Amino acid sequence: MVKKLSPKKVILISPSPVNEYAVNTPRKNAALYQYAHAVEQVSLETGSYFINLWTIMAAKEQSKVLKHDGVHFNEKGYRILSEAVITKINNISSTKGRKKIAK
Repeated sequence: MVKKLSPKKVILISPSPVNEYAVNTPRKNAALYQYAHAVEQVSLETGSYFINLWTIMAAKEQSKVLKHDGVHFNEKGYRILSEAVITKINNISSTKGRKKIAK
């Protein structure tokens, strides 16, 4: 899919950790970590951009960024995600001599 699009127009984002102890959470962090690494490898192989959401969210206290289901982000989690995306786009834009989209 990345090859069909221009890699320089694609930002791949890794999954983030989940709270494995939350109610009805079938996802396991070990598998998600491997998937995050695979996404990073695809970005390196294709020359596309990459946001390591795993690392960003792993540094946060899970209960402060996830809803009670242990998987979905709460308001703070989505704010962190959107800031990471905006930062990446602004970094790309600044290297291309374009205006930043947000502060």
